[in-house]
Amino acid sequence: MWVKPSGSKLWHLAYRFGGKQRKLAIGSCPRIGLKEVRAKREEVQKLLASGFDPSQQKRLVVIKHLPIARHKDVITIGGAILIVRSFS
Repeated sequence: MWVKPSGSKLWHLAYRFGGKQRKLAIGSCPRIGLKEVRAKREEVQKLLASGFDPSQQKRLVVIKHLPIARHKDVITIGGAILIVRSFS
């Protein structure tokens, strides 16, 4: 749990992938309980054991749930990356 100077509490999971320290945001403390955080930790451990980066998997889920573009609204790879970064 990370406590900001403002007093808000956020769940983060620190892990290593590819020799680098990384951090995965899970959510805010009152909205997400300890039981859910522990379940998410188990999911992350399984992904790491399988050789997948949990942060990358989270981004792929966000992209997968984007609405399908209409014929006038073409989303490029660069545009999709910007959208994903706005959710991070």
